[in-house]
Amino acid sequence: MTIRPQSQESRTPHMSVDIDHPDAEVEAIVEPKEDVQLRRSITSTQMILMALGTSIGAGLFFGTGEALASGGPGYTACSPIVCTMLALGEMAATYPVAGAFYDYAVRFVDPAWGFAMGWNYVMNWLIVLPFELTVISNQLAYWYPPNSVLHTSWCSVLIFGALLIPITIVSIKGSKWFAKTELILSIVKSTTLVIFVLTSIVIASNGVASDPRETVGSRYWKVPGAFSNGYKGFILVFRIAGMSYGGTEMLGLTAAECKEPKKMLPLASKITIGRIALLYLVPLTMLGFVLPSDHPGLSGGRFSPFVLASELAGLPVMANFFSAAILLAIFSMANAAAFASSRALQALCHKGMGPSWGVKVRNNGLPIGALAVSLAFSLLAFIGVSPDGHAIFDWLLSLSGVSNYCTWFTICLSHIRLRNALKQHSIPLDCLSWKSRLGVGGSWFAMAGCILCLVAQIVGSFLPLEGGPTVGRFFRDVLGVFVIGSFYGGYQIWHKLGNGTWVLPKPITYDLIDPHFQAPTEKDSTSCSSIKTNAV
Repeated sequence: MTIRPQSQESRTPHMSVDIDHPDAEVEAIVEPKEDVQLRRSITSTQMILMALGTSIGAGLFFGTGEALASGGPGYTACSPIVCTMLALGEMAATYPVAGAFYDYAVRFVDPAWGFAMGWNYVMNWLIVLPFELTVISNQLAYWYPPNSVLHTSWCSVLIFGALLIPITIVSIKGSKWFAKTELILSIVKSTTLVIFVLTSIVIASNGVASDPRETVGSRYWKVPGAFSNGYKGFILVFRIAGMSYGGTEMLGLTAAECKEPKKMLPLASKITIGRIALLYLVPLTMLGFVLPSDHPGLSGGRFSPFVLASELAGLPVMANFFSAAILLAIFSMANAAAFASSRALQALCHKGMGPSWGVKVRNNGLPIGALAVSLAFSLLAFIGVSPDGHAIFDWLLSLSGVSNYCTWFTICLSHIRLRNALKQHSIPLDCLSWKSRLGVGGSWFAMAGCILCLVAQIVGSFLPLEGGPTVGRFFRDVLGVFVIGSFYGGYQIWHKLGNGTWVLPKPITYDLIDPHFQAPTEKDSTSCSSIKTNAV
């Protein structure tokens, strides 16, 4: 891999000038000379429905079962993602560029941190794709007869291969096909969760004649209780929440391929927040009413809690319905992982922070080199059939959780830096295409939440529910921190060797006529044209 440090020779012509030092040049994001363009083919309707359901996958339908078992129903709704999505919506609407939030990290924080977060995000989605494929194989086993040959490893291998075919076809067809596919699957996922909520209300109201339990109501919030395993359960939930809410920020990656990003991204951000409330928090709350947190089927995330709740109520038809819908949901997430990882990698390479072959985009807007890497990583799904497959993926899931918390932290940090740039030079917020109502305070709150979640995950390695702390468990839970630190340190060393200097956070250059950061609005030409600012 060839990483091009930001040297004098590699700078692009569109330099920005420091307002306090007019003669000083400010380093620009490295851009290759090739004219590479992702196609803006995602329509408004597709964007809205993608916001509604794209990132709903195994994290919600399976990961929440482990969260319920670890901490009880009272802890399953913890996440700082709401404030994060408002901050991302503001930046993505104003700067609808490929790479989205880690592009903002390069611009508003520093290139080394942007490099670290870019590769962190790419690795996260490269991991999610094989994980989702493995979960699909496990979910199919729900219909297998006991001791069937279908439970064998070779059958799982065939399933993985069969699943890769439609994912590859949709990926090759480009963002237009991806958006159409996600439009349909998002409707299916959203409808499924609404049906589950309605079904849970009937079950909790003792309205199911076949339910062997005499009463349901709020019994499971009392016994085994709303909060299981005390403070240990509270801490362990954060590890699972990081993966369960992962992908919510993926809308930022669609900014470069949306037909009307300035109009649709703010709306999509609001819809995403509504989805978190209605399609995450409400179903998870109802799950606590109809399924006890000490149910043996929740152990290890082998079965979906949504299916277990239907079985426990004596509703086999609904259990089969939810199983089928969950299969489609997980396939959707695998499809989204292929899209996100390829776009994230292409954008990173386009900034000169990855191999040059990753920049290539076909005439239909398909990042062919980056997509090939994404599909190649899907072969990691075959690890799941090995004897140690579950342990390996447990490590990968822990890495994914840390990755998501650091991603959300970076989005909020970039938002704060952008707002500071505007405030320091008295630039009105009207220059922004859309403003987050929670403002900087919301971003500070979300950053604090992300730090709390990261600390909780590390502390949790010393406080397992069963047995004592081990070296392996500790490294599993802090692996993501080491990976991000390695990316950051590696870029610093590379830059030092290439340019003779370390990369330090520099004043932000807010150049709204930069071709890669176009002016967000024409409402105030005096304030919003050719403005270059610094922020501390």
